[in-house]
Amino acid sequence: MAPDPIQAETTPPDEAAVSDLCAKLFAEPARLDQAVTHAIDHRLYIGPHSHKDLMQLDLITGCEGSCLVEGQWRRLNGLSAMATYPGAEHGYELVPHDHSARVYNIRLAVKNNWTAVSNQTLQAWVTSLDPGRGLVPVMRLLTESGSHIETRPALLIARLSEALCLWPRSSQGPGDMPPGFSISTIRELDHELADAISHIHEDAGRPPTLDELAEISSMSPRHFARRFETLLGCTPHAYITARRFARAREMLLQERFKTHQVAEALGFSSPATFSRWFSQHAGVSPRQYRQDPHVL
Repeated sequence: MAPDPIQAETTPPDEAAVSDLCAKLFAEPARLDQAVTHAIDHRLYIGPHSHKDLMQLDLITGCEGSCLVEGQWRRLNGLSAMATYPGAEHGYELVPHDHSARVYNIRLAVKNNWTAVSNQTLQAWVTSLDPGRGLVPVMRLLTESGSHIETRPALLIARLSEALCLWPRSSQGPGDMPPGFSISTIRELDHELADAISHIHEDAGRPPTLDELAEISSMSPRHFARRFETLLGCTPHAYITARRFARAREMLLQERFKTHQVAEALGFSSPATFSRWFSQHAGVSPRQYRQDPHVL
């Protein structure tokens, strides 16, 4: 069947490749070989190995250590995602950083001539991933439903498709923002946290305090923080910081925003305070980032 000419013109190639991958998985749900999650409570070492016909996706939260990606051991830094294509060596050495330390692991039986595989559409390695992307709760739902593949294949593949759509693309630039935040997925997992997390997204210029978020959820701050970390794989403070940092990067890459305007929009008391904060998290100044976004 020939592709719809309108869709062919308007759909970016990487999105079309992911859509094609999802369609193939709906047609053959058994190609989902594994969907599991492991809590990391001690050192975990998986030596270099490869899978001939499997594509593997790993999402790692709350850990320190390194992963073998494309022949190099790369250090973890915050929420990290790894996509390994058939025949590629991979492995990891992880130690828990906090009680949310966990690996979500997906394996798919794929063919090398599928566009998403041959073009390696999903990015092989991303670290310091914005938790606002929503991958952690989606992967949690997917892996918790993994035992139902024989009785509920459509639901499982639907959740897998959501994860594939949220996974970073190889074509994405360093300033690209993640797909839209889905409060519905959060609410499905923990409705008591949903309103508080939605509140974080309402105004990047006025980060809420832990006490404010806990009050919205009718919890103590301590209990809220532990529930939040279990759900999203990071502390509330780290989540808020990641969201502000992502917004800062987005605004800095738009010429119409001056640095002082970015600082004001994000709630900083002065451009100098913002510059110090941005440099601390990015390793480069806002000016250097504007000149070369690929330094990150």
